[in-house]
Amino acid sequence: MKKNILVILLLLYCGNLFSQDNKVLEGIKSISIKFYVTHPWKKVVGICNEPRVESLKLTGNKEIPTISSPFFVKCSLLNMKTGDANRDSHMLEVLGYPESKEVVFSVTSTQVDKELNYKISGDLSIKSKSKPVVFIAKLTKESTSLVKGSFEILLSEFSVDRPALLFVPINDIVKVEVEITL
Repeated sequence: MKKNILVILLLLYCGNLFSQDNKVLEGIKSISIKFYVTHPWKKVVGICNEPRVESLKLTGNKEIPTISSPFFVKCSLLNMKTGDANRDSHMLEVLGYPESKEVVFSVTSTQVDKELNYKISGDLSIKSKSKPVVFIAKLTKESTSLVKGSFEILLSEFSVDRPALLFVPINDIVKVEVEITL
């Protein structure tokens, strides 16, 4: 009887050791998405308030979390703000609202290397047009774990008319910055 209890305890302990490296982590604490638009006379920083993350699973351990794919990051066009109501209204118009209601990044692949760089691949959809996007995000360890990366898109690739100020359009390139707190 004592042998059976000892074997069961040993199996439970060993099973717990193996599951430590591959358990599902709690998930993300927050996500921040910013976009940077440049006009010859002004630089604008916009944010996506309350982005939604769907089907994301974090596995591994707290030292090297594994981001499982596929998953989706969605931003409602109504939640994209630049700090100016007139500019935000025009942004909704050029992004095709109300026919198009959100920007979606469908993550199809994630890979992490020894330096904790995540290669994130997927398709970005704006105005019903999808284009492949690949970028590197770096995991940093501070008081919390932070995954941070950025990429650039061309508005013209998504058939977005570039807004103009005094007949001078904004640059075609928009930088998108993502920060995920684990």
